[in-house]
Amino acid sequence: MRAAIYTRISHDPTGEQTATSRQEMSCRQLCEIRGWDVDRAFEDVDISAYSGDERPAFIELRKAVVCGDIDIVVVWKLDRLVRRPVEFEAFWALAEEAGVAVVSATEPIDTSSEFGLAMVRVLIAMASMESATSGLRLRARYAQRVHSGLPPNASQRGFGYTRDRLTIIGHEADLIREAADRVIAGESCYSIAKDYTARGVTTVTGRNFNTSGLRAILLSDRIVGDINYLGEVVSRGTLPAIVDRLTHARAREALNHPDRRQYRQAPRGLLTRGLLRCGICGGTMRSSTTYNHNDRPRIYICPGEPLGCQGVSIRMARADEAVTDALFERLDVMFGHELGRPHYGPDEEIVLLDAIADTNQRLHELTLDRYYRHLIDRHDYLIALTKLRSRLHRLRRRLRSPALHLLTGSNPQHLHDRWDQLDTPDQRLAINAVLDHATVLPATAEGRRNPAIRLRYAWHCALVEQPAFPRRPQRRWTDTEILDALTRCAHETGATAINNYRAWTKGRPDAPSETTVIRRIGSWPQAEQLQRDQSIRRAIAPE
Repeated sequence: MRAAIYTRISHDPTGEQTATSRQEMSCRQLCEIRGWDVDRAFEDVDISAYSGDERPAFIELRKAVVCGDIDIVVVWKLDRLVRRPVEFEAFWALAEEAGVAVVSATEPIDTSSEFGLAMVRVLIAMASMESATSGLRLRARYAQRVHSGLPPNASQRGFGYTRDRLTIIGHEADLIREAADRVIAGESCYSIAKDYTARGVTTVTGRNFNTSGLRAILLSDRIVGDINYLGEVVSRGTLPAIVDRLTHARAREALNHPDRRQYRQAPRGLLTRGLLRCGICGGTMRSSTTYNHNDRPRIYICPGEPLGCQGVSIRMARADEAVTDALFERLDVMFGHELGRPHYGPDEEIVLLDAIADTNQRLHELTLDRYYRHLIDRHDYLIALTKLRSRLHRLRRRLRSPALHLLTGSNPQHLHDRWDQLDTPDQRLAINAVLDHATVLPATAEGRRNPAIRLRYAWHCALVEQPAFPRRPQRRWTDTEILDALTRCAHETGATAINNYRAWTKGRPDAPSETTVIRRIGSWPQAEQLQRDQSIRRAIAPE
């Protein structure tokens, strides 16, 4: 009879195990005694049968059973083959259909009878319980170790540390600090990993760095001396730190910021791409190649429907020049009045960055509660989402970009002097640190002669103390007042849509805003229907 031997070991990080060889030797001795011919031997190394991970040799064994290439499967012990009852039932269904028997070299099992098959199922259930109990013991051991301030046992050392995580490896720690500074300055993990590969720097396994691996190192709590267990920091400052907490918090915020473009950068030469907004519809203006033929100058233009109105355009070179001049004027104002400095020290900045990270984690948990755990409905989800996003926006507006400090130092003249020597990504980095966006107004006769007067700038509030503009006093508008305002707008302008009302309300503090109208009334037809209903109620009301 044709026999196939299957051997497995769950854990072998060094690749020096000999357990599978001993298992195969015992199985071959059994086959020799029974007079079976060993056709093939299958071996899985460093793979658990309880975790559900894919086992290549086990898959090949199943194929051999289905194809009828073997008559008997020989294992050293039954739990080497399977450790979960559901997996055994699936394997046994294939073996039974193909007429293949299962034999253990160390256990008296017999799958040819119902009693023997029942005993096999009991053994598999016991093996599954043993694996679960072993997992509980190991988790309890790891939890006790990390809560006592000791690093968890690791089969492989982390980059920058020895295997016990108590000693820093100097040259690797320098690379981590360099990567953190470059990420804070706005450089992508891809470019840093590519540079490390070119310099011959490898990971602890001898492979080249990639984006995900470098990002995981910079986000890891161990580089600041903290111990993280199951996603929670259980001990702070216990291990030797490679970077200080402020640098780690800045790098974490830079990596998690939603405006960070990890996979796409503006082409070289497009300095203000993505920063210009249309002055008519508010859409993001795009660079146009239509006007680039025959050496005609390139332009930024508002795209057509449905993304924009295609009603505003400006030459690219003039827009870049105007934005650059505005940047230096703003920096002079900021540093001249000492407004460019943060209104908090390093400790306060760490608290602010930790609050941002905590809010990001709450957003993640909220998404899980809504779409994966199904614990909250859509209404509650949207309310919580709006509050968290508003809080995150307020926190980030208070945060000063560390990239600007790296580029300017304490004097904006330093940036001005070396502006032409910077490449486009660094120039965009300085602009993005100060400017949120610029709105391009429609062209006029004067605007064509001096395009700079067409731009209106929205600066980041984190860098500039905004003057205390008078705010419109809060007012609770009644439905009657809203309908009267809509009626006046219709009589004066002939408006038939909310968009016409928005233009009419500019400079009118006695009229409710467009947002108030939409929130309280809805669309223009709904307002007309409500006005008719009120007229009917007035007509039938008693004197």
